[in-house]
Amino acid sequence: MWRLRGEIPGSLSLALGIGGMVVLFLMWVVAAAITGADNIVPTPAATWSAAVELWDSGDLWPDFLASAERVAIGYAISVSIGFTVGVLTGSFRSFDAFTEGQIGFLRYIPATALLPVFLFWLGIDE
Repeated sequence: MWRLRGEIPGSLSLALGIGGMVVLFLMWVVAAAITGADNIVPTPAATWSAAVELWDSGDLWPDFLASAERVAIGYAISVSIGFTVGVLTGSFRSFDAFTEGQIGFLRYIPATALLPVFLFWLGIDE
């Protein structure tokens, strides 16, 4: 079990996976207890009751579909741009030379670092 990249039995793998989820859940419970405010870290019970309330009122599914639509549209735009730029870069040396600096600069910036910039720039509203 403690060898680097060593094989572990399937039952141990399952137990470790379940244990990891339990630890994550307990960290959530502890964080909610430490903050003491539902608006910072809500308890699991408060989260469950809010989900049930949204489900019962019929607001959960339309909101989920709206979010999924936004994600799908953003993904489609990203794939279209990436595919087009990739084909042009691979096909034409002149386009490769033109975009090498911009792509080289953006390649090493983590997406998580760009998220606050885009939130500030684009906003979080509709």
